[in-house]
Amino acid sequence: MKKVCSIIFTLLASCFSLWAQDTTDVGIQLQLWYGKASLQSGKEYPYRDTTVQINVFRTYISAIRLSNKGKVVWHEPDSYHLIDMADSSSCYFTMHVPSDVMYDTIIWNLGIDSMANVSGAMGGALDPTRGMYWSWQSGYINLKLEGTSTMCPARQHEFQFHLGGYMPPFASVQEVHMSTRPGKVINVSADIAILLNSIDISVQQSIMIPGDDAVALSCIAAGIFSVR
Repeated sequence: MKKVCSIIFTLLASCFSLWAQDTTDVGIQLQLWYGKASLQSGKEYPYRDTTVQINVFRTYISAIRLSNKGKVVWHEPDSYHLIDMADSSSCYFTMHVPSDVMYDTIIWNLGIDSMANVSGAMGGALDPTRGMYWSWQSGYINLKLEGTSTMCPARQHEFQFHLGGYMPPFASVQEVHMSTRPGKVINVSADIAILLNSIDISVQQSIMIPGDDAVALSCIAAGIFSVR
């Protein structure tokens, strides 16, 4: 009986130790740019031989992990964040990280993984009312980029790129790795010009379904992020 009590006490002590583990708040601050200028709706930016306006930029960041020397040392539970250029508050969020965790890299998914997609529409950042859900195929849009340019021959010079898809061979979620160091805030830049300048909108003005084009553009989108 004493041995059983001792085992129970040890297990409870271990659970309490984990529960009471000290944590520190680590902020993620995303700054959206077009080249060297801050990204603003309706503002004109240089694009090839003309200009462009960005009206919508939204993207999901999920499955955030911290790693040290190539080994994941912490992951954020229920990790889904919707970044929206129209909502500056969406560009900052806080993670509760154990105080003793050392890390040299932050990793996240650009988009929503297949598990969340097959679970159907959910709440919070994943609520379909956020405008990032394809009801016709029961799947999330990982990234939206919309705007106008006189270079675009489409109706009202509008272009629309909605990147998504979670089923092979058109799974478009991408993994982003960035070197960083422990601190109170990790400042991350996202340069939308890198993404848009990879597209000739005089030839291609729209991607609205999963496919090779969505996967290719998603790969480029993963490269817009960097730690400042």
